[in-house]
Amino acid sequence: MEKYHLLDQVGAGAFGRVWKAINKHSGEVVAVKMLKEKFHYSWECLNLEEIKSLRILNIGISCHSRKSSEKETTLYSVFEFMEGNLLQLMRSRVEPFSENEVRR
Repeated sequence: MEKYHLLDQVGAGAFGRVWKAINKHSGEVVAVKMLKEKFHYSWECLNLEEIKSLRILNIGISCHSRKSSEKETTLYSVFEFMEGNLLQLMRSRVEPFSENEVRR
């Protein structure tokens, strides 16, 4: 997490929190999702349904773990940051998404 500076919390749910962050080296604005669940090994994240789905869809995400104590690590995922509410954006569309848009 040393690579990112957290700016604002943009969402929270049962499994984690999402932060708007900036990459300290490149200046890129990203979304960082930090899971509440603690893991003993970083490879355990690969068994999470969300991570399995993202890997199947071949979405370029970055999964990292950070040691928060001697026995636990915190998993965080880094995504492209999208401004606004996705659900509102989808409802505001007059025409449905094309197959190519869905794939992107």
